[in-house]
Amino acid sequence: MLDTAERYPGVFGIVATIDHVNRNPKERMDELKERGVQGFRIVASPGKAQNWLDDNGYETMFRTAADNNQAICPLTHPEGLPDLDRMCGKHPETTVVVDHMARIGELGPIEEEKINQLCKLARHPNVHVKISRLHSLGDKKPPHQELIPMIKRVIDAFGPDRIMWGSDSPYQVVTESYSDSINLIRDHLDLSASERQSILNDTAARLFFA
Repeated sequence: MLDTAERYPGVFGIVATIDHVNRNPKERMDELKERGVQGFRIVASPGKAQNWLDDNGYETMFRTAADNNQAICPLTHPEGLPDLDRMCGKHPETTVVVDHMARIGELGPIEEEKINQLCKLARHPNVHVKISRLHSLGDKKPPHQELIPMIKRVIDAFGPDRIMWGSDSPYQVVTESYSDSINLIRDHLDLSASERQSILNDTAARLFFA
């Protein structure tokens, strides 16, 4: 991935994973910044996310990301949102991109309380949300229009400048098509041209191609 990004400069923005426990995260993040890495995915395991960010390595990652203008990209189910909220409050200068709308509707029904938990993060001005992994949420089949009320809530809370669409490929194209995902955002939401441009292009370009 790094070699490809270096071969085609300006084409790829990389989100990487690193060992935050057994190696100095700051050293690794600084090194990868020089190689074009703009973000780092961190993962909360299902059933173990209550205090998942209570770790010195994650503290270092959040601080370093702010210093380096890199993003922290949490992958969690809704149970991990309260601790993420705590961490975002502690590190308000850190850019955060919540993957897959916190996977609300993946392991259970789409519940108002869980949407509220996600939207609560909007009070932190550097928190963003990725609308993605639609194939795994709600009814888990196209056209995914049952997800529109939740997506609208999230866009209303954060504003289109803090929302980005993601393909979740290759997983999206295992049982569905790329079009099944992007069509929902491009064709079935009541968005202005500028709002659609932000969600489908500009937000990601600003964060990952700075």
